[in-house]
Amino acid sequence: MGAMTDRDALPFAGIQVIESPYCVTDGDPYSVVRSWRERLLTRPWRPWERTRMVTPKVPTSYMVSGTLFAHPAIVAELRRLK
Repeated sequence: MGAMTDRDALPFAGIQVIESPYCVTDGDPYSVVRSWRERLLTRPWRPWERTRMVTPKVPTSYMVSGTLFAHPAIVAELRRLK
């Protein structure tokens, strides 16, 4: 994780919250139909593969000794609820 600054550490009800864009987990993979442009112009050249697998990144958070490490999207939701 990156260096923590005063802007990153925000108190919420006595809990220190640290934003980190690296707090993500892999979601459920799904297949996407590739366009002909992608099939013909990408390397390695595999024009017969019609689909590709995409694994989305899902924001997450976790607690470590009274400090909440969370993705910025989750911290924004906490600020909205405050």
